[in-house]
Amino acid sequence: MLMDGVVIGSIIVIALCTVFMAWFGVIAYRHIMQDKD
Repeated sequence: MLMDGVVIGSIIVIALCTVFMAWFGVIAYRHIMQDKD
């Protein structure tokens, strides 16, 4: 049972990191495009 909690926690952390990196990448990309304009 403890291992299941660790696995679920790891998946949640990885998912949050992936979402944050994607969100940060989109904002950085938009800033770069605006600077070129």
